[in-house]
Amino acid sequence: MPYTLPRFPRYLLGTAVLISALVGLSAAAVAVFAVILPPKPAFGVLGFELIALLAATLGVLLGLGRFAEGAGLGLVCVAGTVLASAGLGYVSLPEGVLGAVSMKGWVLSRAAAAAGLTLIAVTGVLSRNPVMWRPFLKGCVLSLPLVLIGLLWLAGRHHVLVSPLAPLPGVIKALIVLPVGVVVCACFCAGLHLAIFALQRCGPAQPAGTTGTGAAPNLPGTPTPGSPGSPMAV
Repeated sequence: MPYTLPRFPRYLLGTAVLISALVGLSAAAVAVFAVILPPKPAFGVLGFELIALLAATLGVLLGLGRFAEGAGLGLVCVAGTVLASAGLGYVSLPEGVLGAVSMKGWVLSRAAAAAGLTLIAVTGVLSRNPVMWRPFLKGCVLSLPLVLIGLLWLAGRHHVLVSPLAPLPGVIKALIVLPVGVVVCACFCAGLHLAIFALQRCGPAQPAGTTGTGAAPNLPGTPTPGSPGSPMAV
């Protein structure tokens, strides 16, 4: 029989609309500033803000329920686009300054918006099968060390990790860094696998041996679109 994925709770969709609308308004404003403020025109910022505006529009449409399925994956795509456009727009500016204003706060606000949209997407998908919260959170914990190292490096604080090893001989450094690096990368891969596994198991259950339409039997081990284990389930 036909099936549809459960819709996200209204409070999540409403929050997605609010965040996306704020991103869209700020993108329109910054696009105007990119034309009128020195160094003018800042074509890099202008182009990336127009991309952010398009992404925000899609986020609003997703939040309003204009698409029957795929809200989780759609919101994650919107979040990634918002974050990437802000980061690339920032590095296109001389010293990250537009007019006389540092754009660091702008990038951080966009990062917060992207994180919020991602959290909404994850919460909405996992709400279909709350049992999967546990493996998902385990995956996040396992992935955290490499993420923190990356954030420290991007923030220019990598000396926090490097300075304790500075007095040691090169061979000792290698004996410490290589095993730790392998373990951290392995934990990240395992964590990513757990998180994806949890999200894929949040589709609607299907009758055994049938497809979503009931037209033909399903081959053993072959997930149907939208069923647990299928990428379309998010």
